[in-house]
Amino acid sequence: RRSSERRCSHESLPNRIHPRPISAEDSMLPEDPVRAFQLCYCGWLILSMLTSSSQYQLFYTWFHSSGIGLASKRGLGAHPSKLYGIITPPALTPLQMRAVGVAFTACLLASLAPLAPRPFLFGAFALSLLYFPQLYAEATLSGHNPILVPAVLLLLACAPSLDAAASPPSPPPPPWPLQLLRVYLASGYVSSGVAKVLCSFRFRRYWGLGTSLQHYFLEGMWSRPADSALTRSVQWRLVKSPRLLTIFASGALLFELSFAVAPFSGRLSPLWCAHGLAFHAGILWLQGLDFVSFWSASLLVFAFPLSSLLSADLRHAFEHEPLWLLPA
Repeated sequence: RRSSERRCSHESLPNRIHPRPISAEDSMLPEDPVRAFQLCYCGWLILSMLTSSSQYQLFYTWFHSSGIGLASKRGLGAHPSKLYGIITPPALTPLQMRAVGVAFTACLLASLAPLAPRPFLFGAFALSLLYFPQLYAEATLSGHNPILVPAVLLLLACAPSLDAAASPPSPPPPPWPLQLLRVYLASGYVSSGVAKVLCSFRFRRYWGLGTSLQHYFLEGMWSRPADSALTRSVQWRLVKSPRLLTIFASGALLFELSFAVAPFSGRLSPLWCAHGLAFHAGILWLQGLDFVSFWSASLLVFAFPLSSLLSADLRHAFEHEPLWLLPA
């Protein structure tokens, strides 16, 4: 009898220790990776706007009436640049700026609903071209932090699969918008890495030497001083360790160049997402440059492994959805 009980126990053991596979119905995110990314991306942007828009408004109220020469310019990037190289954004009053920020956040919030998210994504795209050019001189938001937001929102607005968000088909259609966004994002990182390599040859001095990061840290410590005593202590230790900074700089260069294979990484793509988020979080902590609030949200496109091939998805889009592929 003991032998029989022992045998029954062993036979039933696999059923107890092996849970059933998680189905699409069990997941909190939709099966369509495009919709899943859109929900995560817009949710990230909404959180950033809710936590930081008051800071941006306070800066812009001062900046608008400061009378300095920079206050007469508007655009994306630190220079700033015209929209798509041809359009100069209008200068908004502080009241208009607040209204545009509220409308931008409202469009993002409305796009989370399954009913017709694409018109709200397009509205958020248009409003982002009004909102972010006003803040090009803000210390934490300047540079490249918000520069991806209009492009990502426009690409999502061109994603036909989002029309079926209320009743998504199974299996979902080919995720060509995510494939296109991966190529777009990877090209930016690779271009940055290649520029550093070319400059190293041009000036006959390796960019990855510790002196490069020494300059970055000292500039951040001067123009964006940290509030935390721990952060300041770590910064000083790193500034006085050029060999360690050489390792960090070389690692950053390899990280950027590695994006050449990221669009083709398949199920390994979450590695680039995790590495990128950690990379920009470290920059925010040690240099005070905020690439987390808006830029890093786009890295979530690598968080969703894609089993389909890039070429096959783009071919499908060209054959069946060319009117949306071309503007994207």
